[in-house]
Amino acid sequence: MHAHPGDNPAPGMPAQLSAADLAWLTRLPADPASISLEDGQVLAGMAAALPSGSADRRLVDSIWLPLKALHDTALAADTADKAGRNPMTSDTPPTTTEEVFASLPDAVIIPSDRLTAEESHTLISLFAQALGVPPPTPEEIDAERAERAGQPVTPQPGAQGKAQAAKRFGPSTTGPPAGGQGRAQAAKRFGSPTKPRAGQ
Repeated sequence: MHAHPGDNPAPGMPAQLSAADLAWLTRLPADPASISLEDGQVLAGMAAALPSGSADRRLVDSIWLPLKALHDTALAADTADKAGRNPMTSDTPPTTTEEVFASLPDAVIIPSDRLTAEESHTLISLFAQALGVPPPTPEEIDAERAERAGQPVTPQPGAQGKAQAAKRFGPSTTGPPAGGQGRAQAAKRFGSPTKPRAGQ
């Protein structure tokens, strides 16, 4: 699985950047793809320690957020690659929203202390995009979460209600779904610079 620097941020980062920290930031590569995993972990630790909205945090975020987005995309693509070889879904990569959901574990779909609802939504969307599938709507993701958690799906008016009805009872067409989508639905039902040291 792709190593994401945000999964292991460096501990003990200060709540205010020192002169050494600022000098270190200026020496980082301008291209996020050239920033090492270790330096990315330091950036993640800095972003977590600095007060939100502060000048120091904005400076760190200007480097960290593009790097995080790069790793989010790589992680989604890696997950998509593995899902394409998952015999529980189909012998080909997912091509529909339903198959995308069937390919993802609860740890990605259901928010937790490790993954917020917003981060979960971002990963699901990136995963779908990596497969060339339109990203699920927030309503579709909420319906999937409720279904996995065993909670009733509250009917909603308009398009949202239709999406949730289709999610629970299948699309309003006659006959069974064909190909990989049918197999997925059946499976779902049954089955670098040196980092700054503290105090510098």
